Amino acid sequence: MSLYGDFRRWWASRTINFGAVLALFGLVLEYAQSRERELLDYFGEYGPAVFTIVGVVVIVLRFATTKPIGKPGRDDP
Repeated sequence: MSLYGDFRRWWASRTINFGAVLALFGLVLEYAQSRERELLDYFGEYGPAVFTIVGVVVIVLRFATTKPIGKPGRDDP
């Protein structure tokens, strides 16, 4: 498969997108908590770090996965 095909498939992954959203939410939450202490009551002291770490772990695990869930398409081995 070509580099473009690999990149296109990576970018279209719902798992990668979900992990990116979680990681981004954790980073935004960390910034917001540094500005507004009231958010600490809702998410706790370690909330932003947990969102960020879980998001990154989801992305790493998706890259470690070799087979898709479901039926393979025409191009899949």
